[in-house]
Amino acid sequence: MNETLSTMLKSAVLIGTGLMLYAKISAGTLTYYINPRFVWLPYVALLIVISLALAMVYQFINRPKLALAKVRDHIHDHDHGHDHTHNTSWLTIAVLMIPVLFGLLAPTKPLGSGALGSRGLGQSAPAREAASNFRLAAPAKGEKNIMDWLREFSRSSNLNSFVGQPVDVIGFVYKDPKAGAGRFWVARFTVSCCVADASAIGMLVLSDNTVKDLQNDQWVRVTGKITVGDFDGEQVPVIAANKIELTVTPDNPYLQP
Repeated sequence: MNETLSTMLKSAVLIGTGLMLYAKISAGTLTYYINPRFVWLPYVALLIVISLALAMVYQFINRPKLALAKVRDHIHDHDHGHDHTHNTSWLTIAVLMIPVLFGLLAPTKPLGSGALGSRGLGQSAPAREAASNFRLAAPAKGEKNIMDWLREFSRSSNLNSFVGQPVDVIGFVYKDPKAGAGRFWVARFTVSCCVADASAIGMLVLSDNTVKDLQNDQWVRVTGKITVGDFDGEQVPVIAANKIELTVTPDNPYLQP
C-alpha cells in the first residue's frame, strides 16, 4: 500500500469513527452502551478523533512538501545506513473498520431478552456502589424499581411480610417457558460500567388475561401487589398485576448499582 492510499484510508477510519460517535451522541443513545456517569468519555474520544483526522487531512494536503522532506531524510538515512518504512497493511485497516461499520449500520437498541440466553436472569440485586463516607438515600415510597425491590427481598428472611404491598415498576417482557401459564418476567439489566458487565434481574408477574398478548422485549409498566408463588421449586415474590400497560423504552434503559 503506497503512502497516499494509506493516509486516505487512515483518514477514512478516523472520520468514520467520529461519525459513529457523533451519531450515538446526537441520538442520545450513549446510555444504551455505558453507565451515565461515563458519558463524558465519548465526547473526549470524539475530540481526539477529530484532531487526528484533521492532522491526517493536513498531511494529505501537504503531501508534496512532506514527500520532498522525506526524500531529503531518505538521502540522509541512506548516508547513515538506515531506512525506515511505516506503511499500513490492508488487514490493519479492515480490523479498524469493523467496529466503525458495526456501530454505524447495526440497529441501536438496549439489551433485551435475546441477551438472557448467555447471561441468565437473576433474582438478587447487585450491591450498591457507594463511597465509604456517605450513604445513598433510600428510594421514596412508591418509587422503587426492580432493583430496589430485590434488595428489599434479599434483606428479609420472611417474604410473606411483603404480601399486599403495592408495586409499580417498569421493565421489558421476558416470557420464560419455565414461568408457567399466565406468568412472565418484568426485567431490567444492571450496568456498572458498560454493557460488557451487564446482568439481568427481574420480578415474576402473574396476569392471566394479558400475558398472551405480550411479546418479548416490549417495555411495560406493571402495577399490582406483592404475593408469594413458586418458581423452579422455590418460593419467590410475585407481582399480582392489576394493570399492565405498554410504555416507551426509558432514556436510560439500564439500572445502575
